Amino acid sequence: MSSLRSSSALTYNVFGSWCGQDLQPLSLPLQAKLVGRSIRVEQKYRHGLPSIPPNIDVVIDGEEAQPLAIECKFTEPYGKKREHQPLDSKYFEGGQSRWSQVGLPKCQSIATSIGNTMPFRRLAAGQLLKHLLGLAHSTGEAPRLRYIWYDTGCPEALEHRNELDSFADAIDRGVDFVAITYQIRMASLLASPEPISGYHAYLRERYFVSRD
Repeated sequence: MSSLRSSSALTYNVFGSWCGQDLQPLSLPLQAKLVGRSIRVEQKYRHGLPSIPPNIDVVIDGEEAQPLAIECKFTEPYGKKREHQPLDSKYFEGGQSRWSQVGLPKCQSIATSIGNTMPFRRLAAGQLLKHLLGLAHSTGEAPRLRYIWYDTGCPEALEHRNELDSFADAIDRGVDFVAITYQIRMASLLASPEPISGYHAYLRERYFVSRD
């Protein structure tokens, strides 16, 4: 988290100050109805395999029965990238269709095709599929997932955005999935009350002010 490029640091800097606070101001930027004061980080949701499931960056308890999960990205989509490798074979052992078994047949198709007919270079689609599988398996409900990323406006960002659009179009319609940039999210938050004094100024200075 000490790295200037750390997505974990950015995630904590944005969400950490809201712990124990009224979460209603987050509803608009996250496009979700929120109640309560619970924010948890680095949460795991069992996905039906004996292995340890991946961490979800942020989980917020909302008005709906199922939690609102948030995956956050900072510099990960940028730089030289190769196409992401197919999902590990353990997700398909014994002919299992794990996503279909939890009511996500279209996600199953993406999982099967990653690295072949549906390649992704900037977007870690496999990671998102694992999160959707864990949420659906653990809660028994259609998953709710937000993907927040840092838009640099460079050609790589456009490529990443296009891959996000392709992913969103291909997943099951029952999945509540929304991709949001940090820039749009912050513009909305700056119009809301601060959770703690200095919150707006700190984030604006550290992450969102042009140095030209």
